[in-house]
Amino acid sequence: MDNVKHLKAAEQAVTASEMKLKKSREGDAPLEIRKARLQVKTTARELTMKRTRVTDIEGLLEEGVVTHDQVEEERIALERAKVAHETAKVEETMNERYTMPLRETEVVNAVESAHTDLEKACKNGTVRLRQKERVFRRICG
Repeated sequence: MDNVKHLKAAEQAVTASEMKLKKSREGDAPLEIRKARLQVKTTARELTMKRTRVTDIEGLLEEGVVTHDQVEEERIALERAKVAHETAKVEETMNERYTMPLRETEVVNAVESAHTDLEKACKNGTVRLRQKERVFRRICG
C-alpha cells in the first residue's frame, strides 16, 4: 500500500511539473514578453508627446502665454518620460536575457526532478516487492 501511495504521489508530481512547464512556455512567458514590449512602445509614445509638448510650451513662453514655472513643469514631465522609457527598455532586456531563461531552467529542472523521483519510487517499489517475495518463498517454500 505504501508503494502505491509513493507511486501516485510521484506521478502526480510529474504531471503537475509538466503542466507548470507548459503554462510557463505557452502562457506566462509570451504574456510577459508582450507586456514588456507594450510598455516600451507606450513609454516611447509618451516620450514623443512630452518632447512635442515641451517644444510647444517653450514657443508659448516666448509669446508670453505661459510662465517659466509651467515650462519647467513640462521639462520635468519630459525627464520622467525619458526615465520611464529607459526603465521599460532595461526591464524588457533583463526579462528576456535573465529572468525568463532562469524561470525556464527552474521549471525544466522541476520536471526532471519529478521524473527522477518517479523512477526512484518505481525502483524502490520493485525492490520492496522482491524482498517480500523472498520472505514469502522462505516461509511458504
